[in-house]
Amino acid sequence: MSELKMIEAAILAAGEGRRILPITNFFPKPLLPIVTRPLLENIILSLKRQHIKKICINVHHLRGRIIDFLQRKQYDMEIEISIEDRILGTGGGISRMRRYIKGENFVVHNGDVVTDMKIHDALKFHKKKNGLATLLIEKRKHSKDIQIDKAGRIIDIAERLKPKGKVQGTFGFTGITILNRKIFDFLPEDDFHDIIDTFASLITEGENIFGFVCRNNYWSDIGTKEKYLLVHKEILIDRKYILCDFSLPATPFFIGKESLVSKKTELSGFVSIGENCYIGDTVRLENCVIFDNTILDDGKTYKNCIISKDFIG
Repeated sequence: MSELKMIEAAILAAGEGRRILPITNFFPKPLLPIVTRPLLENIILSLKRQHIKKICINVHHLRGRIIDFLQRKQYDMEIEISIEDRILGTGGGISRMRRYIKGENFVVHNGDVVTDMKIHDALKFHKKKNGLATLLIEKRKHSKDIQIDKAGRIIDIAERLKPKGKVQGTFGFTGITILNRKIFDFLPEDDFHDIIDTFASLITEGENIFGFVCRNNYWSDIGTKEKYLLVHKEILIDRKYILCDFSLPATPFFIGKESLVSKKTELSGFVSIGENCYIGDTVRLENCVIFDNTILDDGKTYKNCIISKDFIG
C-alpha cells in the first residue's frame, strides 16, 4: 500500500444536487446520511483505510455546512478545502485544486458515490500504462458510458465519439478517476468546465485515456431519491455493502443514539432513524430514512419517504 501513501485524493463536493430536491435545499448532497453517517465521512474513512493521507475537497452549494462539519471532525489526515464562489463543474473544480495537489498522480472521487472499490490495483494499472487518466469502470446493465479497446484505452465516452477500433466492452463510469497532474495543462483555470469534454478531446487527439475494469464491488450513487433509498435497502436488508467501521443491527431497522421509538410504532421494510429523534405512538414507517432531530408524533403512515424536521420527500 506504500504507493497510495504517496498520492493525494480530491473529493468533488460542490454540486447542487438538483435531481434530489427538495432535500438538497437543506443539506449538501455529500452530507446526506447513509444509515446516519454522512456520506462524505464514509468516503474520507474509505480513503484513509486505503492509506491516503491527504485530501482536498471542493465546496460551493451550502459550503458552510460542509466546512463546519469538517472543522468538527478529526480524521488524522491533511484536509484542504477548495472554495468555489461559483460552480465550476468537474473540470473547473479539479483545475482549481491544482494549488493543493503536489504529487505526480492523484485520485478524484465523486462526493455522491457509495462504494467499496479499492484503488490500489487501479493505481498500479495507471502507472504501468503511463496515461493521463484512468477511469474506474464496471459492467452495468443498460450503460454505455465508456467503451474500451483490448488494451484498455477508452475509445468512446458518454457516446460522444465514433470508435474506429474494435470495442472490447461497454461499461459504466464509477465516478472515481486517477489522474496524472499533466491533466492540469488541459484544464482552464477558474472557469466552468466538464472534465468529460476534456477526456473526449484528448481521446480524439490520440492521448491515452484508460479504463480500469472493477469487478465484484459494491457501487451506487445517491443522485436521486430512488437511488438514495435503494442504497439503504441494499445495506440494511440485502447486506450488499458494509460501511467503514460501522456496526449494523441484526434487523433492517437502525435507530440512532439518543432516539426514542415508541413500542407502538410499526416498522417494516427497512428504516434508518437518525440521532435525537422521537417517533410516537401509531406512526407507521416503511422503507424510510429519518434524519437527525426529527419528531414524528402524528399517527401517520410513511412509505418510501426521506424525512427531516424541515421536509418530507
